[in-house]
This record gives sequence, structure tokens and C-alpha cells, in this order.
Amino acid sequence: ELSACQCTVLFAQRLAIAGQQLEQVREYFAAGGSVVALIGPAAALENWPEWEAEILGIQRAGRIPGSSGALVAPAPFAEGHPILRSVEGLTHGASMTAWREVGGRPTALLTAGAPFRCEPVAWVRNQGGRRAFFTTLGDPADFQKPAMLQLLANAVLWASGDEETGGGQ
Repeated sequence: ELSACQCTVLFAQRLAIAGQQLEQVREYFAAGGSVVALIGPAAALENWPEWEAEILGIQRAGRIPGSSGALVAPAPFAEGHPILRSVEGLTHGASMTAWREVGGRPTALLTAGAPFRCEPVAWVRNQGGRRAFFTTLGDPADFQKPAMLQLLANAVLWASGDEETGGGQ
């Protein structure tokens, strides 16, 4: 049951859950449930399009053409964050999506360079006891990279409140 989870991992696009399933997801987040989310170019929860703004504090602002293959680096002031422990050499394999903050002050952890701009590609947000990590990384090729797998493992540990015992191992 979702309510018993310390952390949920969400990797979906246009997931059309409804009824009791959607209500369980809403209740999980309302109770302070933590999340690690890999966000694609389309809304993850089709029947709750506001979830990104409400839970993650961001809103989609459009695609950035020509941004595939951008080098990923720690955002200013993010060095030393437990999610970034032992994470090096990432690239953004797909075209990037631009986001804007809409509330709750998400903190950028990673950025990637696109033509004439640098955009966040991973953030954290603490709100009401809930820890949220979210990233636009997640192209199929990304999962072949040890750094991506380390990033996700660290994120799950951090979101679960256990980053000191296992992150970077």
C-alpha cells in the first residue's frame, strides 16, 4: 500500500490513473509522502496536471531545441549535497525541457548547458515534511550510465531520510 512507503519513485508520462488509485496518490502526498520523480516532456499524471506545481513547485515552460547531449554539472551552492555524492560525468541525452518555479522554492542540484543558456535538470524540495527529488534526466541511454544509477540511488536514500547510511556506496 502506498501510504506505508517511505518514498515512491515516479517515472511516467501521461499516466491516466483515476478514481481510488488517484485518490491514494493524492492522500500519500497530502500526508507528506516523499518522491523521486523522473519527469518527461509530458505531464506524468494526466488526471492531476497540477501535481508538478503542487508537489514539486515547478511548471513546464517549453522545450529547448538543440539541447541534446548537454554536459550536466552541479548547480551553484549544490556541491556537497548527499544526492550528488559519487555522481560525475552525466550528460543530458534528450532535448531539455525548460521549467519555472511556481512556489515552495525548489533548489536546483544539477544544471545542463543548452545553446545560449543553462537550465536546471535536477532539483530538490522540502515542504511539510515531504522530500521531493525530481529530474528531467531519464532518456533510455541515461540508465546505462553508472552516474545516473548512483544519482537515483542517492535520491531514494535522501528522500527516505536515510542518506547518511548508504549514499555513495
